[in-house]
Amino acid sequence: MILQYQTTDGSRVILRGINENKDSIYVVLDRVARPYALSRSALQAGSY
Repeated sequence: MILQYQTTDGSRVILRGINENKDSIYVVLDRVARPYALSRSALQAGSY
């Protein structure tokens, strides 16, 4: 498989290429901003 990638602003990546059977592939990957809300850990470094 031979792939090339291209991005203009870092939030969208375009992959295109061919596989071993000479079939073409074209994929568009869009970045999704997901704010992961993590709770504060109960462990304190050095205080066990």
